Order: sequence, then structure tokens, then C-alpha cells
Amino acid sequence: MSKRLGLWDPEGIANFYLVQGRYAEARSILRHSVPQMKPPPWGGFCGTPYFEYAVEQTNYKKCVDRTSDMTEEQLDQIEKQIRARYTAEPDR
Repeated sequence: MSKRLGLWDPEGIANFYLVQGRYAEARSILRHSVPQMKPPPWGGFCGTPYFEYAVEQTNYKKCVDRTSDMTEEQLDQIEKQIRARYTAEPDR
């Protein structure tokens, strides 16, 4: 569906791979967004934004730990295959 409609939901696709224990695929997607994330400010009525931030950071760390022997080139290749499968985007 995402390919046909031109949608790209990296967090959703990465979570799909995480649930399956496919850490290399999840890492290849998350490596572009999670390391640059900044924690939300404390305060307000709800801790949900910080909880979501912490979950993303923890999941990414798990991916890095489980795939520590992989090179950036290998991750690029995996990401290319995922994008070809889920999107109609040209190669980056």
C-alpha cells in the first residue's frame, strides 16, 4: 500500500522489523532520524512525549548493539532494498 500511495513511514516500518527481531533492517532506517533526536522538554501534564523519545532511543541502541559488526555500506544496501520494496522513490 505504501508503495502504491507513495507513503513512507520510517518509524512504522522500523517497528515492524523490530517486532520480528530484524535489527539490521530497523537500524538501516532509524539511523537517519533517531541519533539526531532531541529529548522533549520536561513539564506539562503528560510524560508521553518523553516516554516515546526514550523508547525510540532504547530501540535504536538495541539495533546498534545487535548489529555492531555491520558497516555503513551494508546498512545502505539494506535500506535501498527496503525503500525499493515499500516506496516508489528513486534511489537516494
